[in-house]
Amino acid sequence: MRLAQAFTITPGDVVSFVGAGGKTSTMFRLADELVDSGLSVITTTTTRIAQDELPLSHICREDYPTGVGKQPHTFILEHLLPDGKVKGVAPDWIDRVLVPGRRADLILIEADGSRRLPLKIPFPHEPVIPVSTTKAVIAVGLSALNKPFDANHVYGAENAYRLPDFCPESHTTPDLIADLLIHPDGGLKNIPDHADVMVFLNQVMQKTFPGAGTIARKVLSETRISRVVIGAAQEAEPVRAVHRRIGAVILAAGTSSRMGTPKLLLPWQGSTMIRKVCSRVVSEAFYEVIVVTGSEHDAISQEVADLPVKVVFNPNYAEGEMIGSLKVGLDACTGSDTVMVVLGDMPAIQKTVISDLLDIFASQQKPVVVPVYRGKRGHPVIFDKSVWGELRQLPPGSAPRAVLAAHPEMIHQHQVSTDTILHDIDTPNDYQSANSHSDV
Repeated sequence: MRLAQAFTITPGDVVSFVGAGGKTSTMFRLADELVDSGLSVITTTTTRIAQDELPLSHICREDYPTGVGKQPHTFILEHLLPDGKVKGVAPDWIDRVLVPGRRADLILIEADGSRRLPLKIPFPHEPVIPVSTTKAVIAVGLSALNKPFDANHVYGAENAYRLPDFCPESHTTPDLIADLLIHPDGGLKNIPDHADVMVFLNQVMQKTFPGAGTIARKVLSETRISRVVIGAAQEAEPVRAVHRRIGAVILAAGTSSRMGTPKLLLPWQGSTMIRKVCSRVVSEAFYEVIVVTGSEHDAISQEVADLPVKVVFNPNYAEGEMIGSLKVGLDACTGSDTVMVVLGDMPAIQKTVISDLLDIFASQQKPVVVPVYRGKRGHPVIFDKSVWGELRQLPPGSAPRAVLAAHPEMIHQHQVSTDTILHDIDTPNDYQSANSHSDV
């Protein structure tokens, strides 16, 4: 995946890069991608960068705008310094002159310095971010992961005492890096309230990929962060995964007409069917978990009362339509931009299936992920928010598969090795068979 897609860059964006761990190389890699796609780009800095990192086409601010337009990518600087650095332009000049009179499709800005260290704690005067910024990318280099928390790995390590409620450790653990990224005086410092904020975990190798996932999940607990991109800007494929805020909607509003008794409250491995499903879902890193109920609202609510779930009632549950309950679940989501739809009557669904689907969704580009066993699609299914509108427009009596049938190009089919994705429980025979062959 390309950086431009991962960062959802569109013409007109003003993108500021802050933090550490490869901001300059990331900015220029993104600029190259945009130029390759036929767009024009202006890059600049409000701090200082090395002269040997400048692109071939660069001009001084005093030559703007006449020097722009000859090349698809132009870097604008204030002037060259005798120490081999470049002095950047003032952020208010970007706001007053560069953005209103833009001569390019996109403007990319390095708005922070880190002396090429992978992690950073800002000094009081940093970062220097233009107000006109539409997207902010907080970068960190995971070459710092599990290294000593010192001046050799953290630029501004001595500033740790300035951060309220931040407790530095001896080493840069995933939790410490995540805490620093979402701290209002750390990674989020000086970013305009209106900007879309993303995190780029750069310099990620195979051995640090699991730690990157841990950081991403914790970072997304901060509502200001819209996504976490994991990768390495200088690799041929710069993006390995994109983590977003994913919720789960558990459908539990059926009337159990074929079972003859409330099936979701039936015993299952020392628990009940609905509690088993909810427990397996909440053990994953979902931003929120919605349980949609119907006729057994009170009993199900009581059964899962101690779990971190939100129970909502579908007043039209008697119609017995999955789409109606799904719409109620989508409406109850408060911060998710993606949902995994889970059937409440599939207690045998394996935890590994849920976690694998989440990983697959993060690493590929399609808005729908469906598990498949021997050519048959099953559940749970992941739907990106871009599909929610069509789901909401489905008429009564239809099912989400109608959207899938209309847009097969949107679907990523993930092959699984278990048929548990195919079997929900509707009848006494289903229950007896599934309970006798299930695994924990």
